[in-house]
Amino acid sequence: MNPDLNEWNLVVVGQWNPHIFSPQWMCNTLLNVPQVESEFVIGPLGGGMRYLTDHLAILPGQDRLIIGMRDTLDATLEEAEHITLRALDLLRHTPIRAAGVNFLYTEEVLPESVLRTFQLADNDVLADAGYEVSSTEIVRDIRVGDAVLKLKMVHSDQQPAKFYFNFHHVIDSPARADTILRGQTVGYRDRALRLLRDFYHLTVDNEGNNVVNNPNH
Repeated sequence: MNPDLNEWNLVVVGQWNPHIFSPQWMCNTLLNVPQVESEFVIGPLGGGMRYLTDHLAILPGQDRLIIGMRDTLDATLEEAEHITLRALDLLRHTPIRAAGVNFLYTEEVLPESVLRTFQLADNDVLADAGYEVSSTEIVRDIRVGDAVLKLKMVHSDQQPAKFYFNFHHVIDSPARADTILRGQTVGYRDRALRLLRDFYHLTVDNEGNNVVNNPNH
C-alpha cells in the first residue's frame, strides 16, 4: 500500500475569517518563520490562499482550516498538530463545531481475502439481472475512544483500491479541541496502519519516504 498525501490533513470546521491569514500574519504569528510560499488556488467551491512550508500545506477557508501534510514523517504529523492547535489558541474566539484527522492509503492489487469484503450480498442478483458493478464503497462509523473513525473503503475496476480514515470529533470550542487533539495525530496514523495490517493483511511501502511537492488539498 501507499499513502496518498493529498488526503493527509487535520481539518477544523467552523466560522473562520481567512482574511486574518495574510502572509505577514502567517510568518510572524502562526509559523514564526521569515517567509512562506503562498499561492492562490481555485477549487469547485471557489478560490483561496494556500501557504506551503517544507512539510505542511495550510489552507484557510471560511468554513474550515486545513493543515495538510507533505510527507509521512512523525515530525511532520506532530508539526501539523502543533500548528492546528496554535491557530486555535491564537483565534480562540472562532466558533468551531468539528475537527478531524485524515489519512488515505491506496493499493493497486488487493489480496483475495480483501476482495471478498466487496462481494456484497446482492452482487449475484445484480449480475443475474445483467448489471455490472464497477465500483463499490463500504462506509463504517467506528467508535474509537472520544472519536468516531469514519472508515471508507473503495474498490473500483479502473483505479487502485482506496482506504480513507477520518478520525472525527464533535468539538464546540478551541479549548476542547486542544484537550482532544493534542498528542493524537501520530497515534491515529498508527491505528490506521494497525487496522490495515491486522484485519486486511496490508502493509505500507516506504513509510516515511513519500513526499508531495504540491499537494492538491
